[in-house]
Amino acid sequence: MAERETIEEFATAHPSLDFPGRSKITLQEMSQKIMVCERHLLNLIDEGSLKATLAEGIRSRRAATRVTRKAWLRFLQSRLFSHMRNQRSRRAGALQNG
Repeated sequence: MAERETIEEFATAHPSLDFPGRSKITLQEMSQKIMVCERHLLNLIDEGSLKATLAEGIRSRRAATRVTRKAWLRFLQSRLFSHMRNQRSRRAGALQNG
């Protein structure tokens, strides 16, 4: 299995998912990039899959939630590798059974 790529290598390989030059990203921006609702991202934050902070002075949790670029890319990288691992397992199982 190939060695896991660094966060910057991942960002370079997947430029459409990156926010270059940014340190923090809003839920709205992330939800538009990967086409999920902001509530889903909040659920991922609540379950600990995505690390976030709250911006000061904003009352709405949804509007105040920020994710660092590094946390965003780590999250995407972990999901991508998890998905690839699951696909390999299914293929291996199909070969054994078929």
